[in-house]
Amino acid sequence: MNDDKNERGKGIKGFFSKLKSVKNIELIVCIILIAIILLLYGIVREAKKKEDGSAGETSLTGTLSEGEDECGKLEKILSEIKGAGKVRVYIGYEGTGEVVYVYDRTVNTTVREDDSGGANLKTTVTEEKTTPVFTGEGSSKTPLVEKTNGPKIQGVVIVAEGAADIKVRLELMEATAAALNIDEKIIKIFIMK
Repeated sequence: MNDDKNERGKGIKGFFSKLKSVKNIELIVCIILIAIILLLYGIVREAKKKEDGSAGETSLTGTLSEGEDECGKLEKILSEIKGAGKVRVYIGYEGTGEVVYVYDRTVNTTVREDDSGGANLKTTVTEEKTTPVFTGEGSSKTPLVEKTNGPKIQGVVIVAEGAADIKVRLELMEATAAALNIDEKIIKIFIMK
């Protein structure tokens, strides 16, 4: 039994002595640590994606930064149509949208009467001033936003497995027009290869 422990002890010592003799051991250890960190990062990222996906649906209208998410939601909805099969969607935008700020409007109307020369003349002067409304104090003042208009949709391309069927194409077009609140004329549907 003692011989067995000695052999194990020699085996472990032998392993460490061989490990010490390897050149650039620090580099190898660093590479292994980086691989473990990347593996853990990937696992955490996948878990977060699944959590975000099950958090619930939101409205389809949005800004350009949400464009990819909007396409994904639309693909999911359209693929649920009977006979549609696998669906891919591209939404083309024009511009980047706009932010409408709140303004304080002041209208000043002045009426002047001129009695000189026997004629009674009235002159009305209207002056309108608009100033932006800010929130916060000091250097943290920010303009108050009334509404944000997303970018205008220029066109939608849909590629679907079931697009060969006219009924499916019509349903895909109607669903897209309703979901994005756009005219059907800017929607093009193609058959997936």
